[in-house]
Amino acid sequence: MNKDGLKDVIIIAYVDAGAGPSIIDPFPIAGIYFQKKNKTFTTLSALDQAINDKGHNQTIKDVIQYVSKQRINVN
Repeated sequence: MNKDGLKDVIIIAYVDAGAGPSIIDPFPIAGIYFQKKNKTFTTLSALDQAINDKGHNQTIKDVIQYVSKQRINVN
């Protein structure tokens, strides 16, 4: 994702926000785990928030297109 040659993971989960009269249709939440040089993973909460706030969380392709336009440094 950030073009550093390491393996990154994109997760999209559908959240069910309740039951009863306040039930809301499930909606997607996306997050990215970036692999660091020491082989651990980290997230960038501001980036995840932006992906979700701007609606780029529907598909893996949506996430990749959005992130490809960002400057990301995790190491």
